This record gives sequence, C-alpha cells and structure tokens, in this order.
Amino acid sequence: MSNISSFPQRQDAPPAEANATQRRAPSAAKPVFETTESYDIWWLISVLRRRLKLIAVIMVIIPVATVLYVNTLAPTYSAELRLLIEGDRERVLNIASVAQGLSPDSSTIQTEAEFIASREIALQTVQQLGLQRDPEFNPTLRAVDNRPWIVRVHEILPEPLYGWLTPAIEWSLSTVSMLGGERLDQAGGGGVPQVRDEPALTTNTFMSKLTVDAARFARVITITFHSTDPTTAARVANAIANVYLRDNRERREQSLRRASAWLTGRVSGLRDSVNEAERQLEQFRRDFGLVEIGGASLLRQQIAQLNNTLISAEIERAEQEARYSQVLTLTKSPDGLESVDLVQASAVITQLRLQESQLRRRVAELETRYQDKYPPLVQARDQLADLRAMIRTEVTRIAQNLRNQVEIARVRERNMQTAVNRLQAQLDQQTDAEVTLRSLESEAEASRDLYELILTRLKETDVQDESLKAPEARIISRAVVPETPIAPRKKVAVLASVLGAAILGGVIVLIVEFSIRGFKTPQQIEVATGLPVLAQLPLNDELSNKMTLSRLLVERPGSTVTQALRRLRTTMSLVLQEEANRRVVLVSSSISGEGKSTVVEGLSALTARAGRRVLLIDADMQNPVQHKRLGVSNVVGLSDYLVGDAELDEVIEFNPDSGLYYISRGSSVQNPEDIIGSTAMVRLLDEARKRFDLVLVDTAPVSSVGDALILTPMVDGVLYIVEWERTHRETVIQNIRDIYEIGENVLGVVLTKVNLRVQAFDTGIEYYYYGYGSESAPTTQAR
Repeated sequence: MSNISSFPQRQDAPPAEANATQRRAPSAAKPVFETTESYDIWWLISVLRRRLKLIAVIMVIIPVATVLYVNTLAPTYSAELRLLIEGDRERVLNIASVAQGLSPDSSTIQTEAEFIASREIALQTVQQLGLQRDPEFNPTLRAVDNRPWIVRVHEILPEPLYGWLTPAIEWSLSTVSMLGGERLDQAGGGGVPQVRDEPALTTNTFMSKLTVDAARFARVITITFHSTDPTTAARVANAIANVYLRDNRERREQSLRRASAWLTGRVSGLRDSVNEAERQLEQFRRDFGLVEIGGASLLRQQIAQLNNTLISAEIERAEQEARYSQVLTLTKSPDGLESVDLVQASAVITQLRLQESQLRRRVAELETRYQDKYPPLVQARDQLADLRAMIRTEVTRIAQNLRNQVEIARVRERNMQTAVNRLQAQLDQQTDAEVTLRSLESEAEASRDLYELILTRLKETDVQDESLKAPEARIISRAVVPETPIAPRKKVAVLASVLGAAILGGVIVLIVEFSIRGFKTPQQIEVATGLPVLAQLPLNDELSNKMTLSRLLVERPGSTVTQALRRLRTTMSLVLQEEANRRVVLVSSSISGEGKSTVVEGLSALTARAGRRVLLIDADMQNPVQHKRLGVSNVVGLSDYLVGDAELDEVIEFNPDSGLYYISRGSSVQNPEDIIGSTAMVRLLDEARKRFDLVLVDTAPVSSVGDALILTPMVDGVLYIVEWERTHRETVIQNIRDIYEIGENVLGVVLTKVNLRVQAFDTGIEYYYYGYGSESAPTTQAR
C-alpha cells in the first residue's frame, strides 16, 4: 500500500463556466502507465506452489496411464550376432582374383551392412525359416479382435476399478452402437484368423524387427533381431548370417563362371588377331627392306654429328668475319692496323718494331748533334723510312690472310649445310616407312600382350576354384537365446512418465498463469497505473440471499469483508481530508460484475453507522441495483430530478435500516448521457456537498457507457474498482488513463473478490488485519 502523502493532490476549483461548475481534485504528477511485469525465481516458486494440486493430479494420471499401457505390451527380446569381414586373404601364389573379394575399407563394410538389411536377404530368410506361417510376422494370421477398445479395458484394469467404471463403460458401449459400431454381445471375442500368404506384409514386419550396424573403426557388422519369442530372436539372427554368407559365396562362384566363359571366348579370338598382326609386320619389312630398324638410328647419328660440325663452322666463320670487319674498320685510321691482335702477335712485326725503335733513337741522337744534311743522319732517316715501309707491307699481308680465312670459313659452312640437307632428305624418306613399321609393331605387340594376359587369367581361374571355398566373412559371435526382455522397460517408463508429467504440469501451470490477464497483487496495480490500492475486498462465502451485506456489517463486524470496508473508509477519509469540502466520490469500474455496487453499498452503510451523514446516488442509468440492495422502490429518483419532474427533497430518501440517505435511479430515460451531463446534475452535487459528509455516486462501467467520464469533472474524486485476476490489465490502464485525462482526480483503486489465501503465495504476505477479532480469520502464515 502506497503512502498516503503520495496520493494525487487536488487543485483549486476552476472558475465557473456556462451551465456547469467543474470540480477537480488537486493536480498531481501524471501516472506512468506500465504493462510489463518482472519475473524471478520466487515468482515461479509461488506459481508452482499455488497450482500444486493441478500438478499433483497430472503427476498421478499420466504415470497411472503409463503403467496401464506398459502392462498391455508384450515383452520384446533381442538377439545379437557379429560378423567379421575378412577382406583379402594372404595368397600362396601371387595371383590376382578373377572374382574380386571384399576390401576392408569402411565404405565396403557399410555397403555389406546395407545389403544384409536389404529386402532380398529378408525375403530369403523368411522363406527359409517359414516365417510366413508365424502370426508374429504375418499380420493376416493374427486373431482379429472386433470389440470396441472400451471393452478391452476390462482385460487391463483390476476388477474393483472396472466395476467402479462400469456405468461409464456401458454409456460408451451405447454410444459406439449408435455410431454404427458392434455391440458387446455381437463382438464376442476374437475373430477367426484368415490364412493368407502375404510375402510383402511378412517381409515388412520382418525388416521392422531387424537392425544392422557397421562398426566405425572395425571390420565388424552387428546383426540384431527383436522378437516376442526369445528362441525366435536367436534363430532368426543366426539364419540371417547364414543366408548372407551363402549368398556371398554364390555371388563369387557365379562371377568366376562368367569370367571363365568370357576368357575362353576371348583367347580364341585373340590368337587369330596375333597371328594376323605378325604376318602383316613381316610382309612390310620385306617390301621396304627394313630388316633392321638400326639403319635409321645410324643416319640420325650422322646427322647429329654433322649438325655439331656445322655449328662449329658457323662459329668459326663468325669469328673470322668479326676479325676481318675489325681490320676493315681500323684501315680507315693512321696506324690503325697496328692495333689488330694478329698484327701485334706477328714475330716479323715485332722484330721490325724493335729495329725501328733502335733507328729512331739513333736518328734522335744525330739530330741533336748534327745538322739535317749530315750524311750519317740522312742515311739513318732513309733506313728508318725503309723499315716502316716493310712494317706496312707486313701488316697488309696479315689483313689479306684474314680475308682469305673468312672466305675459307664460309665455303666450309656451305659444304657442311649441304651435307646435312642431303642426309635429312634421306632420313625423311626412311622415316615414313618407319612410322608405318612402328604402328604395325605396336599393334602386334598389343595383341600379343592382351593374348598372354587373357591366357594367363584363364589358367588362373582353375587355381582360384579352391580359394573360393574360404569365406570372406565369418561369424565371430553367434546369437544366443536371450534370458531377459529389453522392452518394455517398465521402471524407466514410469520414471520418465513421472518426470514428463512434472514438466507437463509445470508447462500447463505457466500457460494457465500467463493466460490470466488480470491483476493479482496491489503491487502490480501500483506499478501499472501509478495509483495506490486503498483496500482489498476479499471473497466471502458468508454472503447469500439470507445474509445480505447490510446484515453482515451489523451481525458480523469482525468478518474479513467488514474489516476491508473499514480500511477503505479510513484510507479514503484521509485522502479526502487533505482539502476541505471534498465529499463527493464517484465509484466506477471497467466492466460489470466487479463488485462496484457492493463496495458502494458497504462503504456507505459502514460510514453511516459511524454517525456520518452519507448520501448514496445510484447514477447507473443502464442497470440500477442499489434500490434492490436496499429493498426500496424505484419510482422517483435521479432521472426524474434531472429532467425536472421532481424536486431534490422528493428524490432524497432515508433508509432507517442502514442509516444512510439515497437517491435511486428513478424512471428510465432515452438519452441518459444528456441528463447526466446537465447543469441539474452539477447543482445536485453542489447541494449534496453542502448537506452531507460523504456522497457516493454509483455509475455504470467505464467500458460500457460514458456516464462515468461525464461525471468525473463534477466530483471530488474517483474510486476505481478492479476485480482480482479477472479484469484485463490493458482495459484497466486504458480506462484509468481516460478518467485521468479528464479529471486527474482518481483517489485510488480497490481490488475486489481477492482470494487472500491464493494471493499469499504471490506476495508472501498474509493480511491478518482483515480477520482480526474474527473467528473465520485466515490462518495461512506469511512466507
């Protein structure tokens, strides 16, 4: 409950307007409307505790139904057999198998497992064991029970329980009969089985009981078979393995026979092909004189050698041309030829250069000592000139030799190229014949190799006949007769049903809880609307036709209803006393049936018995009830005063039983909204405010008509009634928002029809003051 100081405060009355005087409560901060709600572990615990009976019922029904169902199931036995896939065995002779065996890779193991679980193996096993005559596998051999399922319950339920359910069973039988079903006396037990051979049905049933698994990291295949008979389970599992091994051996033998027949036919044809190829090869050699093919190889070798010599000649010619080109370039400059390598390397040139050097020194010495005409000097100069002429002559001779060497290199290169071209022409002529010869040799060799291969494989088939006797898969663990069934696992089923029932119960409880769109605690209302909850009116079984609310307030002052109304009177009085002359309170709700009129009746009667002058106005023009509660007539009332047919003193009446004054609805009118909002209504409320200590106005629900919204500006406060867990939160919030936007004078909320014991689970609080001094006070302790 919020503190009284936080209630909305009243403003000063606004100035009078034409035809109406509006009165508003003190202005307060506009409430923040919030529709969300937080959930935590304590909320979940409280919900589960509150719905514990529902969960308990579910946890009893489901396990009991599970036990009854499990007891009707026939036991299932499982037999298991394991096969080892041998793969390629060690061979004494290194001979490849004509009938390819099983490889030990995982894909092969999985393929064999799928083959074992195939319809072909299943059909062979069914035929071998004659399972088509077993009712477990052939549905057509089973006894047909045409009785309704309700009759069969007698075979499941114990006799006392069945006798208790006999009326329900008889009614069910009559219902079945009316719907066209057979009566119990006509059903008469099981029908006569019709013997038919249905391979498809039998095989399908057989395959549904078979499970074949391949090990992931081993060459082992596990065959598991389920049956209601333990002996049948083991017998069938072993038979499946035997059928598979026999089928595997037969497939290998057929493969070998087909291969042998094919090889025999191919050997005869290939023998003729090889002879014809050899004959054509020899004839071609004789026609072209190619007894040996080595000649062509020698010719190629000669061409290769000549090509190497030709390359050397080309290199030598290029070098000679480069030297000669250098000589021709240097002849254009003085003494240029003397820088040529061959010139510098010449012994004659070297000797002449030495003599020239000596003569130049001698000429130089003579020139320093004698004149130019000195005979020895002249003679030395002539000798030097002759020597230089000899050097030039020698250099010119060396250059001429280089030119001759270039010509010789060119001639040699041309001769080599001519020889190579001639040999290449010869090779080309011989190569055409060699190509044809090689083709004939290849064909002959291929025919010979294929013939030898097929002949070898044909001879190997005789050796492999003995190897086929060794199986590629073998049984490493035979199926034995199981001693205990694998299903139904009754303990596990019961435990699972209990756990499932608990989970289902919790889910159902949460669904039920979330389906409740109404408010359950005062805190929820205060969070959603921002308004205080002034009181909670609990449920009371004491109210009846004989015990009215007025009598209850007098005869049982300690009842929970009386205590709740007293608390409401107290809190509302404190709110109204915050400002003088606040005495008119409008009481409304969202929908009908929320206890609005009950609150008005009880609050007005309780206040009147406290010595206060109280006026109760029944302004519910659509459905007036206050005159019925007070036990008075409804001849003249509010509507008559508002339309001018009666005076105020004529419509105000006094009830001596309750001590309060009241104004009933009066005559029915066509347009109640028009008269409710008239100035006559304003004058009535102003006059009532002067005469009485408290005026309570009972109006129609806000969601039904607009009377409450019209009266809101005329009253000093609005008391809003909300039924516990019934009225939708969105409806309450929207209606309070509408009232607040018009008058801003909502005093608070009253939560009605509250089950305090149930609410204690949600809030953890027990409202002891409601039962204080009462023999029927609640005894539930706070958590």
